[in-house]
Amino acid sequence: MSIYDRNLNVLESRYPDIVEILNKAETDSLSIQPARVSGLTLRTSEGITLHSRVDPLREAEDLVRAKEIINGGRWMIFGVGLGYHLEAATRLSRGLDELIAIDYCPDIVRAALENVDLTDLLAWKGFKLWLPGGIIPLEQRIIDVAGEVEIAVHPASLALWRRRQLPISDVLDLLEIERMNWKFSGAAYQDAVVRNEKALAACENVESYFKNVNGRPVLVVGAGPSLDDAKPLIKKYRSSLFVLAVNAAFIPLRNAGIKPDAVICVEPRSAAKASFDRQGEENIPLLFVPGTNPDVVEQWKGPKLVASDSTDGSLHHTGTVAGAALDVAIRLGGNPIILAGVDLALTGSWYAKDVVKQSSEAAGKMTANIGNHHKPFGTESCTVIGIDGSPVPSTKAFQHFILTLERLIEHARREHPNLKIFDLKDRGALIGGTEPMSPINKSMDIILGTHTRMKRSQMHTSPAATGVNP
Repeated sequence: MSIYDRNLNVLESRYPDIVEILNKAETDSLSIQPARVSGLTLRTSEGITLHSRVDPLREAEDLVRAKEIINGGRWMIFGVGLGYHLEAATRLSRGLDELIAIDYCPDIVRAALENVDLTDLLAWKGFKLWLPGGIIPLEQRIIDVAGEVEIAVHPASLALWRRRQLPISDVLDLLEIERMNWKFSGAAYQDAVVRNEKALAACENVESYFKNVNGRPVLVVGAGPSLDDAKPLIKKYRSSLFVLAVNAAFIPLRNAGIKPDAVICVEPRSAAKASFDRQGEENIPLLFVPGTNPDVVEQWKGPKLVASDSTDGSLHHTGTVAGAALDVAIRLGGNPIILAGVDLALTGSWYAKDVVKQSSEAAGKMTANIGNHHKPFGTESCTVIGIDGSPVPSTKAFQHFILTLERLIEHARREHPNLKIFDLKDRGALIGGTEPMSPINKSMDIILGTHTRMKRSQMHTSPAATGVNP
């Protein structure tokens, strides 16, 4: 039996989907050569050498020690190479609990399995191998565990990914954002989960409480500056909309005379309390998750609802409260869904009028030591596509939110092909999968008028309306 077959036999029992990906990979362009002292080295057609030509095994041990993987714990390592540093990590580390290996090049992973016996590594229950192409996007899997693991990068693999123009730079940027966010809110999140346990067990979930939303227009309200332009339109058409507001948008809406149908808060830190002043909360449901600031949950004067139907109350909210609100709107069956105040770009002020700034989850208001100097966390500049198709300034954090919102929308469209999602603004970032909608009366007239005509048509053609037995 070949080395590849032996490795595949072990791999197939744990990751049959990965085996399918690897079997399609081509390794003809890769050159495998013996190193001078021990082991093999690999050179790609792009001219990248993934391991030392002299002693790859020693090089791997040096990497494990230099990155302090030797101290054990849970690790995520970017780059498989020929697997030498992964084997060294399991062999040398004290108390290694988990090792997640990630690679963006299936051809490299196949070459490793064809030339190096990795059966012991692959069989270890603490080892996980992640490649692109699974049901859950690789980037999302990475972000989901970002705050819980240590990170190491195999430098030569990173060089290859960049040479092949793979999206690793963006992934690492987003990963750093998530890790820094965990640094600031991880302890608060863990405390919130414990303190909210009884409330979660006692409260009704949002889907059982709101049974009449299915098929209604739902407005998801963020706290971005474009909300100011949308307020008159929201107020005019309030009776036709189910309004779901993020926590930071509550006071701006209330001060504009707009009462939301529900408010959602997922922020664990004490700053979330600034979104509310204990006025006007009566009869408005609060949607929360295990990690919501427990003081907000305890002090809320209206009904309290779990924003999920999962057994543990968790919610995949894409890293931002606007994503949490959109997730809920989709699950409730809202159609169309209209976004307002979800700017995600620097085209004016950071927030809408009356937003209590320390309550906002918008990145950029925390400080972190990035590199050798202090920067506002998440405010590293970048450019994104604007709502009108032209480039607009944004931040790395906002860029992350755009990408994750787009993934959520893409998934929802697969489940609900007729779902319409509009973005009510004339500035800010374009969110893929949405239809731009200018904040003028005519636009809302068209959308709500079309919705009303569709509902009437459905009523006239239903079995009950035509007298036909169902």
